[in-house]
Amino acid sequence: MSKIALKPADTGSATFTLEAPATNTDRTLTLPDGDGTLLSDLSNVSASKITGNIDTSLLSGVFDASQMPAGSVIQVIQEVSNSFTRITGGGSSDVEPSVSITPSSANNKIMIFHSAGGMVQDSLASIGFALKRDGSVIWGCSRYGYISENDWVPIPFQISYLDSPDTTAEVTYTPFLDPENSGDIRHNDDDGDVLSGRNQAITIAMEIVG
Repeated sequence: MSKIALKPADTGSATFTLEAPATNTDRTLTLPDGDGTLLSDLSNVSASKITGNIDTSLLSGVFDASQMPAGSVIQVIQEVSNSFTRITGGGSSDVEPSVSITPSSANNKIMIFHSAGGMVQDSLASIGFALKRDGSVIWGCSRYGYISENDWVPIPFQISYLDSPDTTAEVTYTPFLDPENSGDIRHNDDDGDVLSGRNQAITIAMEIVG
């Protein structure tokens, strides 16, 4: 038969009390066969110690974002726009939609996604496409696309970029078109047919624990 030993601390003067609950039902507390430390509602548990599936019905309270491990997505903002942008004869322009997000920690990263249909025609040559943060370009491709013919050519606009804004202030991300020469370029164009008014450009910002 195993034995149970209660060992007092070598120092300290307080009294530690083991108290039974007020119940009329017999209970059995089975101890694990291994060394360890009992947890209370004041204990912290490292994420590396959590394995398997957790019964969410046993959880209470709220997990703070600071308790989530690196790589966790803790905030997602999506903006959708039906607006279309057309550039003819040169020039450049921001395109919709922009998305704003406020990081909870300066150590966290922001993942940006943008998706929209597009088409180009005429001698545009190189088609530049970029992403701005608060008005300044943080990612860009000077030859995202290229055209040298008069027929219409499709050009899907896509951005996937992981940013480190290093702030807890609100930041705004905006896609940006910068064609090289004259011609006709359209972002999120509406053909006026079956899906007229349903074309949607999307920009998503995801905060990821750093």
